[in-house]
Amino acid sequence: MLRSEAARMLARIAEDDGAGSPLHRLCAEMWRQRDEDARMSLRHGDAANALVILERALHLLTFGPRVLARNELSIADLELLLRAA
Repeated sequence: MLRSEAARMLARIAEDDGAGSPLHRLCAEMWRQRDEDARMSLRHGDAANALVILERALHLLTFGPRVLARNELSIADLELLLRAA
């Protein structure tokens, strides 16, 4: 369910900004990394942590485009923020 929601969000970002846009690439890479982190947690038997990782990643997929739309951060600064979150 969380992964399908992420796919919808990434598709929306691609539609709004372009599939090759810096924002889409950043968000897709961030989701891929968080999904990998969640799978690692599952492999270690920590399903609760995996769920938290994916929920936070979904929040970031919503947050990133909003921040750029309001011109609050540059894409470079947004990347730093998303990677740190």
